[in-house]
This record gives sequence, structure tokens and C-alpha cells, in this order.
Amino acid sequence: MRDSILDEIINIPGYCVIRKDRSNSTHGGVCIFVKDNIHFIVLDQFSRDDCEVLWLKIRPSGISSIIVGTTYHPPRADNKLILDYLNNALTAAEALYPNCAFVVAGDFNQLPIDNLAREFRLKHLFKFRPYARTHWASS
Repeated sequence: MRDSILDEIINIPGYCVIRKDRSNSTHGGVCIFVKDNIHFIVLDQFSRDDCEVLWLKIRPSGISSIIVGTTYHPPRADNKLILDYLNNALTAAEALYPNCAFVVAGDFNQLPIDNLAREFRLKHLFKFRPYARTHWASS
């Protein structure tokens, strides 16, 4: 976490903010806001310094757990690196949490994610243009 950017600056009342700041720059990173009455744990075992991805296991009341990942894939970043990482992370998460649903959201830019989505049975929930923010969920 960057000391110069306090959580209070991006705070939304009634929500917890979980951040993964970019390690090799003064800008950037990813975060997830979780309603403060929803139990969650950060899944640090899936974290890598060279990928801007943050994973949580959330347990909203009344339903089983959901694994939530958010990512930012810069336009000129290595596609193979992030695709391999996402494949490995989702494979490990499925093995550790076999009865969980998965949500993968973020800005993938031009990342060709269709094969990964097909392999993990992720459905495209919505796509926002022009910035290619996409949200996928397991069926």
C-alpha cells in the first residue's frame, strides 16, 4: 500500500476497500470495495507482484462463498504472462474451493480471454466500451 495515498481518499461510506497498489510505479493498481456487512478474506496465495490482480473470497449472507478477482491488464503488457497467471490462479482456486462461484472483473484491454473463459465456463456478464472493462462469472 502506498503511504502517500490513504484509504480515506478513496473511501466509500459503508464499504471496506481492499487494495493492491502497483509495485513498480507511483500510479496504478487494483482495488475491490466490499459492503461492510459482508464477510471476506483476501486470497494472498494467488497474488503475484508482476500481475495487477486481487482475489477475495466473499460470503454474502444466505449464499455460499464466491471467489472474486479483479484485474488490470495494461494495453502493452505481456498477454501470455497474464493468461498463464489467470489460468494457474483459477485452476488452484477451483481445487481449493470446489463449490464456489467465480467472478473475474476488470480492464483486460485487448487481452484475448475467450479461451480462458471457455475453459473455466465463465459467462460474459457485460462489457463496457470504449475501455474494455469486462466482467465474467462462472456458471
